[in-house]
Amino acid sequence: VKKLDNTKKGLKNAEKQHMEHEKEMKQLEEELQKVEEERSEYEERTSEMSQSEGRDVALEENQVNEYNQLKDRVAKQAAKYSSELDRLSRDHKSDQDRLDSEKRKQSDVQERVKLKTNELAEDERRLERLEKYIETSEVQLEEQKGQLVALEHEVSHTSTRVAEINKQLEEVMNELGEAKIERHESSRTKRKAEVISTLRRLFPGVYNRMIDLCEPVKDKYKIALTKIMGRNMDAIVVDTEATGRECIKYLKEQRFEPETFIPLDSVRIKPLNEKLREIKEPAGVKMVFDVVKYDPADIKKALLYACGNALVCETVEHARRVAFSGKERHKTVALNGTMFEKSGVISGGLGDLKAKAKRWDEKAVTGLKAKKDELMNELKEIHKSKDVKQKESDLTTLKSSIMGLESRVKYTKNDYQATRERHIKSNERDAVTLKSELELFAPRILEISERMEARGQQIEIIKEKRNKVEDEIFANFCTSIGVSNIREYEEKELKTQQDRARIRLEFENHKSRLQNQLAYERSRDTEANVRRIKASVGDDESMLSGLRQEEAKLAETIEKGQEALTMYIK
Repeated sequence: VKKLDNTKKGLKNAEKQHMEHEKEMKQLEEELQKVEEERSEYEERTSEMSQSEGRDVALEENQVNEYNQLKDRVAKQAAKYSSELDRLSRDHKSDQDRLDSEKRKQSDVQERVKLKTNELAEDERRLERLEKYIETSEVQLEEQKGQLVALEHEVSHTSTRVAEINKQLEEVMNELGEAKIERHESSRTKRKAEVISTLRRLFPGVYNRMIDLCEPVKDKYKIALTKIMGRNMDAIVVDTEATGRECIKYLKEQRFEPETFIPLDSVRIKPLNEKLREIKEPAGVKMVFDVVKYDPADIKKALLYACGNALVCETVEHARRVAFSGKERHKTVALNGTMFEKSGVISGGLGDLKAKAKRWDEKAVTGLKAKKDELMNELKEIHKSKDVKQKESDLTTLKSSIMGLESRVKYTKNDYQATRERHIKSNERDAVTLKSELELFAPRILEISERMEARGQQIEIIKEKRNKVEDEIFANFCTSIGVSNIREYEEKELKTQQDRARIRLEFENHKSRLQNQLAYERSRDTEANVRRIKASVGDDESMLSGLRQEEAKLAETIEKGQEALTMYIK
């Protein structure tokens, strides 16, 4: 059933296409007939027009032949005039090209002069704007500098109070019992603690001091690690070089002591020499990097920078052997702090190293931090003051504003000078050059125009001579066709013939296109497709009828079987 429905749909579409095809062929036939009728009407009109003027088509064709013969005679007898006209025409065209070129160039230079004039006017306006901006900015700069002096005085008063508290904090830290660290060292420790705390608060990219980010895996390595790291123990690890520069700028502004920074993004390190981990003799030789624990993992580069490929040995003798006895020299350190440089320099200082190594003691560091936090509470209270923070922020902002304003004033003055000394003078020179160049065009254009005018008169004289020869040869022909001279015939009659030939060609082209299209449409047998699909529909309907009869028989058989089964069960 579904197949039959689809076939019927196909038949419907085929019949529709056939109808459209028949309609299109009919339209093409009608259009072709219309073109034939229009062609016949045109030929009748043309014939009537020729007859009304006393001529027919055959006569006009004879006139054209006679015209061509006479034209050949004119060409021979007026050859010298034609040759002279060709030469003069070539010269005339060359001069016309030169004239057009000169006028284009003149127009281009005029436009460039106009552009330079506009640029000069814009430069003058720019100078006025820059001068006004400089004047306004310098007044604003003086005002801000006065505000800076007043604000620095206020912040200085707060700083004096902070210095007094720091002095008290130094005295408290001295009481911690750091017997082997001088008073000055305690003060520096306190100051360094204050510095790192402030920097971590102000700049998110500050990690901490190296000593607070790592520790030896065993106590026996404390002195050796202290010796190797040296001043890098107190170096501050930061994420980027830019963060480090900001910190340095802040320390200078706050007049803190200089600090060493290790920027993770730009610090230069040497890769670990893996072969050094394979040293078996003497026993116990390890890379210093391998005996250090660190956190977070991000600071690995900083630790590599501080430790390098240095080796730690159990004894001084072992350290000397490893340093100097092999093919290559190595930087080594013994557990007691004796260090051997590749250069041969040997350094020790056990007493001082022991005192510094105490800083690795975790319990001591934890206790010191707790005590430090307690003693710095009062200092923090001052920093918590909104007024102090606001003034410090205002001071930083004001300094930044002054620096920015000074930079802009400097740039603007340079711009003003460059505009006045370079741009304006350059445009003035260009304008003078262009105006001088522009003055040269008028004489050249006048010279060419005068030459063309004189040549034009020559051309007219020669044309008259050639026309005289032409009129003598075409005299009888012109009388027979009723025109005063052959030019009139050429302008009128030949144009008529050319127009008629063009129109006839258009009719032929249109007719040919329609015939080709009609032939193509006739080659498409859409009716055969309809007949084929109709036959297919008939076949499908016959098959469906047979299947339905068979279905009815089977249904009757099933019904009888069910009745028999029912009787048997009873």
